[in-house]
Amino acid sequence: MNIDLDQFRGVFLDEASEHLSALERGLVRLEEGDADVGSLLDEIFRSAHSIKGGAGTFGLDEVSRLTHSMESVLDVLRDEKRAPTSAQADLLLSAVDHLRDLLDGEPGGDWEETSRALVATIATGPTPSESSEGEGPAEAVVSGGFRIRFWPDRDFFLAGADVWPLIRELHTLGEVEASCDVRDLPPLAELDPEKTWLGWDIVIRGEVSREDLFEVFEFYEDDCELEIEPLLAEPVTGSAEAGETTETADAPAVETTSPPPTPSGSARSGARREGGSIRVDTMKVDELVDLAGELVVAHARVSELVDRFSIDQLEELRQAVATLSRSTHDLQEQVMRVRMLPLAHLFSRFPRLIRDLANSLGKKIRLEVEGEETELDKGVIEQLGDPLTHLLRNCADHGIESPELRRDAGKEEEGVIHISASHRGGSVELEIRDDGAGLDTQRIHAKAVESGLVGPDDDLADAQIHNLIFRPGFSTAEAVSDLSGRGVGMDVVRRNVEGFNGSITVDSVRGEGSSFRIRVPLTLAILDGQRLRVGDQTFIIPLLSVVESFQPAPEQVKRIQGRADVLLFRGQTTPLVNLADLFEVAPRRSTEPGSNRRVVVVVETERGLLALGVDELLSQSAVVIKNLEANYRKIPGIMGATILGDGRVGLILDVNEVDALRRRDRGAPVAASPSAAVDRNATYGVPTPTPELQPSTIP
Repeated sequence: MNIDLDQFRGVFLDEASEHLSALERGLVRLEEGDADVGSLLDEIFRSAHSIKGGAGTFGLDEVSRLTHSMESVLDVLRDEKRAPTSAQADLLLSAVDHLRDLLDGEPGGDWEETSRALVATIATGPTPSESSEGEGPAEAVVSGGFRIRFWPDRDFFLAGADVWPLIRELHTLGEVEASCDVRDLPPLAELDPEKTWLGWDIVIRGEVSREDLFEVFEFYEDDCELEIEPLLAEPVTGSAEAGETTETADAPAVETTSPPPTPSGSARSGARREGGSIRVDTMKVDELVDLAGELVVAHARVSELVDRFSIDQLEELRQAVATLSRSTHDLQEQVMRVRMLPLAHLFSRFPRLIRDLANSLGKKIRLEVEGEETELDKGVIEQLGDPLTHLLRNCADHGIESPELRRDAGKEEEGVIHISASHRGGSVELEIRDDGAGLDTQRIHAKAVESGLVGPDDDLADAQIHNLIFRPGFSTAEAVSDLSGRGVGMDVVRRNVEGFNGSITVDSVRGEGSSFRIRVPLTLAILDGQRLRVGDQTFIIPLLSVVESFQPAPEQVKRIQGRADVLLFRGQTTPLVNLADLFEVAPRRSTEPGSNRRVVVVVETERGLLALGVDELLSQSAVVIKNLEANYRKIPGIMGATILGDGRVGLILDVNEVDALRRRDRGAPVAASPSAAVDRNATYGVPTPTPELQPSTIP
């Protein structure tokens, strides 16, 4: 019976990725000294051994050999019940990086050098000649090698086991010669092809420990008879003195000096699926099945009423439709829950990142993590990786001071970076906070003036100066390094975050530290939006961007120096743009008194608040986002589209692009105090006949 192992390769690679993350986390925790060394070493060893076992099954010899070297070091550490030295930790973490590359089908760097260096770190330990006779087999390393007699049980193959992966793994330990033992093979007429009749006589040469060999066969201990004996001298074929069995004509030799052929291509060949995979709790799947059943019942009820509908059944039909709608909504929520993953999947990579940065910068930094159990859509998590990584690098490089400077400032030598996540309504808020030097507003302002981003006489609040770090090309670093100084980074962070409808803000106190807050939607597939009507067109604004919506009083609408309209909102002048003009949509007109007064929706953009003039405020609802560019073309100011309940297309606004369009078409409004603004429209519908005012664009 031939089993195509390639169909299981994707599962192995997903599990190997999780084991590598566990290895990385465990090694960093060992260095921090905040865990039980013995139990943590056991967990790390099991992860490495699981990777090695799976790699042997799929013929990934390079992975097997490297993980075997890691096991050798970890085994010594377990016996001595101590954490790795700094050099060993560096090599083990480097091996993790090489394994990631090898499993991704990449060259994997000079993994062989890392493998040799790992073994060299334990080469100074007790040699076999120095060990006492009473030492157990786990610590005995025999330079000559071992003879292995392996007799699988009759149902060995029926259990899904195979001999070739075992021999492949033995090849990673030393030079192997193997022959079949056919003494139990019955006559052909009595042979059951589903039973196992062959045994194996295997000689492995090299510096091998008995424990290594037992580990190769440990998953099959209950399904075989196994004998492992050391070779006392260089074996001679047929030598009974060497403890070997003389080969006869009844036991033909089958040389396996090289392992069986492995599938061609990289480790990921045929395994990586385009969209990846998600591990789903079976309870979630069960709930999906139940909801699907309720949906089928509700649909059948509606169909039956429609087929025999009469006007006296209208109320019954409404109730059936309401039940169908409720079941659809519940199913939608449950499907979205399937895509939700805890942020621990993302946060797990950061302890290693901070550890390496601290070592390279000569600083002492501790990472604190909170809220890693918070769940977020898999697509959002994937897109958050780069922005969060860049922010953490900035905190370590620019924020946390050197131990000497922290000591002089009366702080602990070890700096702290705190990353947290929590739910805020229909979104998730992440905060990255450090207790470092904080942002230097004077330096930032001076650099902005030098770069021409602001004028030398511009009077900016601290919050406005802090936001200058998100401008393209902005950097205060005096020299370019591997970590900073190229002026490419914080603007990309903001653009990436806003690319999936998120927002980012910064708050800082000089000498006390900085805090970056990122707010992101729970999912990218469905968006909570506020529907608006402009003429005969329906627009949707993401609820995360909406600050307030209301019908303004006439005195709140002003025109600044005849150039642009503004709204007096909370004591400040806020730019006001009419969506009907911006998108060239004919506004709705009515003959009823007061019905033409516009509604204003105030939204938050990357440059500040913006007021949007619309005809009518409709309901709030969740909408499914469709890619407009892929199905039609790119429309400035529009991030996507959705299908409304009446079958028409609704356009989803990108408030940052709307603000950019307003600036391009009209120019940025001149900053002025509310007292400097003149009445724009006495009735917000009938222009005031003032000679110096231009014709209104806001009815």
